[in-house]
Amino acid sequence: MKNNDGHQASSSKKPGIVFYISIAIVGIFVIWGAVKPVHFNEIMTAGLNWMTAHLSWFYIMATAVFVGFSLYLAFSGSRKVKLGSPDSEPDYSLFSWIGMLFAAGMGVGLVFWGVAEPISHYVSPPPGIEAETNAAAQAALKYAVFHWAVQPWAIYATVGLALAYFKFRKQKPGLISHAFYPLIGENVNGPIGKVLNLPRLKSRDSIALSGSKTLRLVVVEFLLHQDLPGCSQGLLSLHYC
Repeated sequence: MKNNDGHQASSSKKPGIVFYISIAIVGIFVIWGAVKPVHFNEIMTAGLNWMTAHLSWFYIMATAVFVGFSLYLAFSGSRKVKLGSPDSEPDYSLFSWIGMLFAAGMGVGLVFWGVAEPISHYVSPPPGIEAETNAAAQAALKYAVFHWAVQPWAIYATVGLALAYFKFRKQKPGLISHAFYPLIGENVNGPIGKVLNLPRLKSRDSIALSGSKTLRLVVVEFLLHQDLPGCSQGLLSLHYC
């Protein structure tokens, strides 16, 4: 776009307060983990254990609600609502769309957690199952498959539909806050909207932090020191099993 003087006007925007707060949060965790890794690990582990002990019920209930809501959208009259304008047509075929869904939604996750999660459950199984046994291995695979089944897809679908609907149908910015526009109106552009956008960024930070910890403590150490039932030289020598 050109201005009145005929010069090219810049359409870029400077980073907002959400960006700087996110950078500050990431910086604090990175510095904390680098300077005091043992203390960082103790606090993160304690926090994870607390959430597992006190909030597991909420997680299970929330995922069930997401599944029910997704099924409602899939079989109700809402399934006919287009995410774009009323006369818009799909840009991609059904198979291309499914391929992009798997690549973006599960591809990266499965590369890491496809190995790390079953091993984690094998070493630290649910109550009532002895660790590092055949029963633990079977339970580990069941939990991992369950974790990557309908529940996460329902969450992806709900959040993705909300973002796509308000961005392409209502011409709003592609931010989590604007999915709440029917509830809080123009407040999505103020401090409330910025607060709503922060958890999305912080959750991605948490995934990165927990992922690096799991990679170091679970996968590497397990591969180097642990044995599977029937294996003579550990998981690194599966050809001896």
